[in-house]
Amino acid sequence: MSFGTRIRDIRKARGLTIKEVAEKSGIAYSLVSNMENDKANPSLMTIYALAKTLNTSLESIFAEDKSVAAGPLVRVEDRVLFRDSKGLKSYLLCNQQYESFETHFSVLEPGVSTKNSPDLHNKPGSKYEFAYIISGKVEFSIDGKEYVANPGDSVCYESASSHYVRNLSEKPSEILWLMMR
Repeated sequence: MSFGTRIRDIRKARGLTIKEVAEKSGIAYSLVSNMENDKANPSLMTIYALAKTLNTSLESIFAEDKSVAAGPLVRVEDRVLFRDSKGLKSYLLCNQQYESFETHFSVLEPGVSTKNSPDLHNKPGSKYEFAYIISGKVEFSIDGKEYVANPGDSVCYESASSHYVRNLSEKPSEILWLMMR
């Protein structure tokens, strides 16, 4: 079952229309519709808002054929892939929603940049972003200034700033993210 089909099934089980979900969540009607038709790649913040509106868990939205157990421990083989596009894969690191933060692990392929992916930088409700470089060499552009981060380095900035990342390595870069609200 696809991501969009799961969202549609949960919405219908709650007896809600797309319009009602859009109004209650603050998500544009067209985006909710596109998500249900697997034509959108929403930010994690958008998915959190959708889950809250549908009174469901992230596990329910992301679960595929396997059962994702809720609880404090997330095993590497049980991580939920929530973004897989344009050389960027991102995985949830928590099986629960938290009001004050979100955290995920990303793998950025060599040479890939998020510069032309504005949907990755639109995190409604997020105030700060923290990134810890696990492997690779990553360039962060924040308000027009470039910073090069290596393994063990970290970067923190306001989410509202103009920003993107680019992998400068010849191998995939791995980044741990924490978004604070």
